Amino acid sequence: MNGRAKKLWLAVVFIAIFIFSGCKTSVEKINFGVDACASCKMTIVDKHFATELVTSKGRAYKFDDVICMLRFMQTELSPETVVSPFVINHNDATGFIPAVNAVFVVGDQLHSPMNGNTAAFLTKEEAAVAIMDTQQRPLTWEELAGKLLGQ
Repeated sequence: MNGRAKKLWLAVVFIAIFIFSGCKTSVEKINFGVDACASCKMTIVDKHFATELVTSKGRAYKFDDVICMLRFMQTELSPETVVSPFVINHNDATGFIPAVNAVFVVGDQLHSPMNGNTAAFLTKEEAAVAIMDTQQRPLTWEELAGKLLGQ
């Protein structure tokens, strides 16, 4: 897939996410230490980096790292099947938030399962604490997807 096609695909995915954001979606509980990542097939163990994707038909795909979810979205799903990606707040690790509402930090100080080294936070203030003493800035979902997918 060339760069222009990737950008078009990503734009369609985000449009679909916003269009269907009003639809009822529900994440499934992740059974840590039991459930496998839909992308890399590793067992999901770290509660601070888990993510989930719910399709328009209500199917939930679970991931151990946001990079796995983004790669899966790019390679395994057509854009119209995506309803909403969800992430776990790194500071709380008890429940999911919509990825489009999260603030992301990418950094070597974070050690996520697939070396995406990316954490999601509920607020810019939480993200700012995570990047204190670094030259980084918080990212939106769109910025993160573009960065991790090389666009």
